Formats: sequence, structure tokens, C-alpha cells
Amino acid sequence: MGDRALAEILQLVASGDEAAARVLTERYEASLRAQIHRRIGHDLRPRVGTSDIFSATMLAVFTELPAFQYRGEAAFVGWMRAIAERQILMAARFHSARKRDVRRERFEGTSPGHVGNRTSPSEGAVRAEITQLIRESVIHLPALERRVVELHSFEGLSFARVAKEMGLSGPARARYLFQRALKLLGRMLDDDSA
Repeated sequence: MGDRALAEILQLVASGDEAAARVLTERYEASLRAQIHRRIGHDLRPRVGTSDIFSATMLAVFTELPAFQYRGEAAFVGWMRAIAERQILMAARFHSARKRDVRRERFEGTSPGHVGNRTSPSEGAVRAEITQLIRESVIHLPALERRVVELHSFEGLSFARVAKEMGLSGPARARYLFQRALKLLGRMLDDDSA
């Protein structure tokens, strides 16, 4: 993909084009996930997964993209990597602030000192806190965006079912409203943390 094509995709993503967002995500997902996995570190990895950091990174990319000044693919990739690093640092600070030693955590269904594939108590608590913060923020979304999030994220409906339930023109409209809701949520949560 050339610089001009990437610039056009970024403009489409910034304007809320879901198909362009998928193209962008697919183009950079493997390399970004690999970087995140390498940078998370052995101590943090049991508490925060690569997918968690990747999702937070892409949410931040989509939220901050309208303010990004495109200066070529290398600059864009560097910007995304910097956002990923920021997400990793925020996760590390959060967990170090809790002053928990992952070696002392006991995972349900495992013996002490053995890290299993189940959720640790602190990981479950973090997820519960984040879920609660998001649920509280969703209340402040405009009505259409709020309902799309409720139906898709909380009730697990597909975008086709969401569109039918809400009387929207189709799944693309539901996706657009969902992406718009994510951007708004990202801004709300950034404002709360500032």
C-alpha cells in the first residue's frame, strides 16, 4: 500500500468508515500484536493480555486519528507503536500501583506457584472495574449510540440484529454508530483519567 492509499484510508477511518477501519486493522494487526507481546514483559503478561493492549491501542488510534497529521507510513507506524507503548505503560503503572506480586497470586484451580490459564483474582477485579467504568460512561452517550452499545456489547446481538431491532437501514449503519460510540467513549475515558 502506497503513501497516497494509506492517507486515503486514514481519512476514511477518521470519518467513521468501518470498512476502512477493518482494512487498517488487518494491515497492521500482526506487527502491532508482535510488538505488544514482546514489550509486555514476563511480569505483566499474566495480568494483561496482548489482546487487551491491542484493543486499547486500536481504540486510542481510532479516537486520536482525526488529530493525527499524516507524514508518511513510517510516521504513522511510529505513532501507533507509541500509542501501544503508552497503553503498556498505563497497564504496568496500574498494576504496580496496586503493589501486587504476580508470584503470590493464586489462580483458581491451580496450586500456588503454578500459573494457569484461568483469570487471576486481580485480573478479574481489573476487568470488573473497567467494565463498570465503561457501563457508567455508556449512560452519557447519545441515545442511538448508547442503544447500539447496549444491544451489541451487553446483549451480544450481531450488527444485523441490532439494525433490525433499532429500525436502522442495515448492519453498516449499526457498525458506524458503534464505532462512533467507541470514539466518544474513548474521549470520555481520556477526560476522566486527565
